[in-house]
Amino acid sequence: MTEQTTRVADGELQSAAAMARRMADIVGTVVQVRRDLLDDILVCLVAEGHILIEDLPGVGKTTLARAIARALDLQFARVQCTADLLP
Repeated sequence: MTEQTTRVADGELQSAAAMARRMADIVGTVVQVRRDLLDDILVCLVAEGHILIEDLPGVGKTTLARAIARALDLQFARVQCTADLLP
């Protein structure tokens, strides 16, 4: 396995940090969520990964996902995985 390292300018890091703070502020106006959870979600998005939000019904998972998508100007799609939809 080879390791790749990319240098990032200080200005880019400051810009990314400011964007993360703005996202947290915007999402915080819509839904109450722990900051460490928002940080983990942002890391997933920057790494071009996928996010699976699991919790009990009615706690705001869809609202959180929509708020993050809106804050970052991303497309939102929801997959409903209930027993009645399984093959």
